[in-house]
Amino acid sequence: MNKIIISLLLLLMTASSHACVEDWLQQQQFFVEGVASDPEGNTLYVERLKHVPNSTGGMLTVAYTDPGGAPLANKQVDYNCRTTAPSFTLIDQVSGVKEGVNWTQDLLESYQDDEVTKLEVPNGPTIIDAGFDNAIKSSWDTLMKGDKVAYHYLFARDNKFLKLRFLKSDPPETLENEISSDVVFFRIAANNLIFRMLSSPIYVGYDRNTQDLKYYFGPSNLPAMKDQKNVLIRYNTIS
Repeated sequence: MNKIIISLLLLLMTASSHACVEDWLQQQQFFVEGVASDPEGNTLYVERLKHVPNSTGGMLTVAYTDPGGAPLANKQVDYNCRTTAPSFTLIDQVSGVKEGVNWTQDLLESYQDDEVTKLEVPNGPTIIDAGFDNAIKSSWDTLMKGDKVAYHYLFARDNKFLKLRFLKSDPPETLENEISSDVVFFRIAANNLIFRMLSSPIYVGYDRNTQDLKYYFGPSNLPAMKDQKNVLIRYNTIS
């Protein structure tokens, strides 16, 4: 009887430790630096992203500093088997604002400082925060053919999901004279036609060969930059 119990325990331990994400995500280790600038080309801040992979998707940390190196904010992203919809916490070190989302089993909570809001998750694929990168990489072949993919994206500060579509596109006008043929752009906009006409799109640019993120053009996720309409971030993969 003891041997049967031990065997069952070992089986349960093996099942619980089984990888829950695809192999490519388990191996996705990187250190990336991004420089954010305003439309006039002035540097606003610098991002340093480090992703440490594991069998549940890994952890991503982001350190934000001003151009002189002074800390602005820190973010920690925990994928925990949710490749496109991770939990995250962002702490603004200037204002002290703390925000993020947290999963408890299948329940999602959004928080801004001490205010916590329980959110209803829509049916279908979802994106939260840095999960957009995995969404694009997992849909790479579809997007490169020119087909669109759609996800429900969480605007965490508003506690609302909006369905967005991703589609291969030309670069934004501000980058038309800079982009090489090695970079492909995707346009992220509201899936609903009326919402799409009333809002501005986001653009992300990727290296065609390595699938490394190279450009981001859209609103900043830093609380201190909420009044800045758009930022342009140029990314460089360090390792």
